[in-house]
Amino acid sequence: MTDNEDKTIKGKIEELKTNAAFQMSLSGKELFHSNMIAMFLTQKEYPDLSEEMIKLFPPKTGNVKREDLFVFDVIREKQHLDFIICYCDKQYKENLEVYSCVDDVDDDKDLSDTTKEALKNMQYVVVENKFKSFPYKEQLNEYSDKKPFSILKNVKCTVDMGQNTTCYLLAPNASLKTFYAKDEYNYVYTNINGRNISWEGIKYEKLKSTLENWAKKNESDNLTIFPQFITEYCVFLGKMLEIYKKCVEDRLKKQKCFLETTDNKYLLKGRIQDFYEKSIFNRILAKLREEIPENTPTNNKVFINNNTNLYFVSNAGFMRKTGYLDFRYIWENSYITAGIQIQDSAFEIVFSAEEKPYGISRNSSKAKKESISSFKKKKEIPNTIKCIETIYKRIKEEYCNRYHFSLDEFPKLHYKNENKKNKKPTVYSFQTSKYTFRYLLFSLNDLTGEKDYREIKYDKLKELIKISLDIIKEKCYEDLKKELKSINN
Repeated sequence: MTDNEDKTIKGKIEELKTNAAFQMSLSGKELFHSNMIAMFLTQKEYPDLSEEMIKLFPPKTGNVKREDLFVFDVIREKQHLDFIICYCDKQYKENLEVYSCVDDVDDDKDLSDTTKEALKNMQYVVVENKFKSFPYKEQLNEYSDKKPFSILKNVKCTVDMGQNTTCYLLAPNASLKTFYAKDEYNYVYTNINGRNISWEGIKYEKLKSTLENWAKKNESDNLTIFPQFITEYCVFLGKMLEIYKKCVEDRLKKQKCFLETTDNKYLLKGRIQDFYEKSIFNRILAKLREEIPENTPTNNKVFINNNTNLYFVSNAGFMRKTGYLDFRYIWENSYITAGIQIQDSAFEIVFSAEEKPYGISRNSSKAKKESISSFKKKKEIPNTIKCIETIYKRIKEEYCNRYHFSLDEFPKLHYKNENKKNKKPTVYSFQTSKYTFRYLLFSLNDLTGEKDYREIKYDKLKELIKISLDIIKEKCYEDLKKELKSINN
């Protein structure tokens, strides 16, 4: 770091704009880093680099020592896993050098017995890459519980989680510290088969220092630009992590839920605002899942802290140039969902009908009757508006009671046809061939009394979310369901 270096967010972004590795990464941050790591692991021109990367992602199964292994291939997005490193014993290296990757082996049906033996004894390292999103336990539990699956068709090479597989979680230091809540980055999961599977954390900062040390040792190599490129990559990685600390970690320490206004403006100009806003919202979502008690109705099927449950989903993401938090109840045997969404400065009460909400497929005939066709039958289902009005009134009463607002201070409903007797709240609506979406929108500034919604503190947002979800769960499902039935009949 030079004495005249601009340490502001604006300064760091200006430096990133001239970094080649950064410009190449703009299409997808996590994908880019996964591809870089795969290239470093399989680097034949610089075998010492591959050795350094093996030290970073060592296999911990089998009897073969780490120094006796080499990386045969790195497989991407197999069974939804980010990447799988395939390690083979060096004694078989000569037999496998004729193949550049796993796909080449699949194309060859005339494998020698020695080659088959080498492949059957491969060890695997599974790496879950979480650079721009936050890890959550349900996802790792799901991966831990994967049934054995084949890598090759011609040879029985099976990845068996917990047997011949080592699992790592790669993420920035701040994310790992939050996820594990302790300094030792290790978490053990027990799946339904009774096997203990450990996901050990590896810091992106450690990846950066490993690559920096290697690049320094090879900086005098004038034959290729590869060492210089790695130096450039490390500069890019370092800047991204420094911005992460200031824009995400420091904001969370202040209990703030959004990026700071000025920083957000510069991040937008640098075309990386999506990365940091998605990061902070994923961290907020993880905290909400832990701290809001189970939101369980009488049928015991809805849990607010369970992202994999069929009846309640919570998500954080990014669309239309801004991050969002989404909490949605899904009725059993129905395509209708109800919940709340927070995006930019808006707080929305939403109802939607989708063919496959959140990827959940429904096959029952009852569900098909209550699908999009019935939801679109009229421009507005009258009961949708009634449900939203009910939710609004209950949230208003509960929120004002808890925070000692007067009812007049709470944001008022906006109405269409102000001069007519039959006034209806302004329910915004849009629909596609796959779903219909209706929502009532409020300003977060109005709801919380803040001049700048980006300064809203976590506890206030959490309380608003909890109040709203409790009320939506309690009242409005059956009302809308009855209306749908009356339309169908």
